[in-house]
Amino acid sequence: MNDRAVILVMKDWRERAFLRAELIERGINTLAVETLVYALEWPLGPHVDPGTVASLVIYDCKDQENPAKDCRSLMELSRTVPVLLLVPSGTKPPGDTFASGFKHAIKRPASIGAVADRAQTILEGGPKFD
Repeated sequence: MNDRAVILVMKDWRERAFLRAELIERGINTLAVETLVYALEWPLGPHVDPGTVASLVIYDCKDQENPAKDCRSLMELSRTVPVLLLVPSGTKPPGDTFASGFKHAIKRPASIGAVADRAQTILEGGPKFD
């Protein structure tokens, strides 16, 4: 049987640590990385148990080097794994540049609890938008 895990991609280490802790507190196995490059290498990493598969990718556009390019890669990935996009304030998901075409998006700023709630809802198969 495969274990499921959330991959959290967030540049800011403090926010990444807090969100990962909240997800783990809710019983959600979570791997937290700084960039999408690390996330895409995740299944091959020595720290991952064989048979673990991604159940959700949470990607924060804030402070990423090239979020538009990353979002193109995530769009491909979203065909098989749900992607929750955290988009910069001032944009209007899902029609903005980054979130266009994604089923799940949250506009920043958003609390750690709000992001964890949305992730939990997605994992439970709930609604796609607030």
